Amino acid sequence: MMLRNTQLATFLLRSLSIATLGLTLLAPAAYAADPVTLTLYNGQHKEVGDNLAAAFEAKTGIHVNVRKGSSNQLASQIMEEGDRSPADVFYAEESPPLNSLGEQGFLAKADDSTLQALPKEYVAANGTWIGVTARTRVVAFNPKKISEDQLPKSVLDFADPQWQGKIGFVPTSGAFQEQAVAIIKLHGRDAAEEWLTGLRAFGKTYTNNMVALQSRRKR
Repeated sequence: MMLRNTQLATFLLRSLSIATLGLTLLAPAAYAADPVTLTLYNGQHKEVGDNLAAAFEAKTGIHVNVRKGSSNQLASQIMEEGDRSPADVFYAEESPPLNSLGEQGFLAKADDSTLQALPKEYVAANGTWIGVTARTRVVAFNPKKISEDQLPKSVLDFADPQWQGKIGFVPTSGAFQEQAVAIIKLHGRDAAEEWLTGLRAFGKTYTNNMVALQSRRKR
């Protein structure tokens, strides 16, 4: 698949400050040097994608067709569409779908000027996607039950018997899945599997983050 146009990516990086995790350039089968319309697959919040499209249109005069869905849904759609996909840009909220698409060859490499605009740690190794903001993952705890100095130095240490019934997590959360991917990238698949196995054995699962936080207050 060939890269069609990088104007949108460059504009987003240099002209806007937007809360998201990934911006990925896709390459449709047909190449057009100056397309009349760009199609944005938006896995971010609707308002974010719509505002981006409006700002880009105002600056360039190029119309942006926005298609909305979750990052995972849109990634699956791109895989199914293959070379027939109308997507020019995939704006994702989470990195796992981007990694999956990039590793399977569905994404085109961004141009060098775009890649060089960011620190290397925020760019995919193969240059197929870039991060435009970073998020911090935190551990919420009840100071009446545990002091801060009792917390482990690493999130990997929660996969330990001493945290039996004391640690909760939301395995269906996109943030949690992204955390698992990050651990694989940083520490290897074996370390990630050991961590997940320990959490399943000693931790408690919740349906969403708010339920987990409310449970922490009640304990």
